Amino acid sequence: MIVEAARGEEALSLARTAQFDIVLLDINMPGIGGVDVCRMMRRNSSRLPIVMLTVQGSEDRKVEALDAGADDY
Repeated sequence: MIVEAARGEEALSLARTAQFDIVLLDINMPGIGGVDVCRMMRRNSSRLPIVMLTVQGSEDRKVEALDAGADDY
């Protein structure tokens, strides 16, 4: 099953109520941004694979996402 969340808050709500095999997050999500969503998801589920997607290619953003708990960028 594939589920889409338009905002960070919605993604967090879905992660609390459903079980996923993997999460794909956009760093630039409206509302709570993808890096913060990743950080919050990681606190609640240390084994859930999280991959960050973005058009931003800066090394700083990549390090920030990986430090937040993303498994890949």
